[in-house]
Amino acid sequence: MFATLNVRSLLNKDDDVVKICRDHQINILCLTESWHDTDNAVLRCWECSEYNFVEQARPRDADADVLPVNHGIAVVVSIASVLLSSIAVDQLTTFELVCARAVVESFAAIVIVLYCPASEAARQKFYDKLVDVQDRFAAYQMPIYV
Repeated sequence: MFATLNVRSLLNKDDDVVKICRDHQINILCLTESWHDTDNAVLRCWECSEYNFVEQARPRDADADVLPVNHGIAVVVSIASVLLSSIAVDQLTTFELVCARAVVESFAAIVIVLYCPASEAARQKFYDKLVDVQDRFAAYQMPIYV
């Protein structure tokens, strides 16, 4: 079971997100607008609770260090029986994404979470880059979930 949530910050909703996963038996959850940094305590707690995750925090520049919240982009979370591994991709200026390979028993798939901020108008460049991403992962010869 896959699901996607725009959480608009994990910091005060982590218990609710875990409850949703358990109540709806979600195996893989894709989160956008997670507002996290790479060293996020919530994600580390999930890891201790037998959840796997692959994350991509928005890089902070030197001037952004004074901001209390990093409007981080995306996280893929899975239950313990789903093995997640990060797939490195170059970050694009058109949208932000995190990619993972998910394996459970004999099933494997690519999970791509992409986020295009609402403030950015959809342009042809977005669609061109989306095709580039899809073309890159087509070589994996396994299902792709975007």
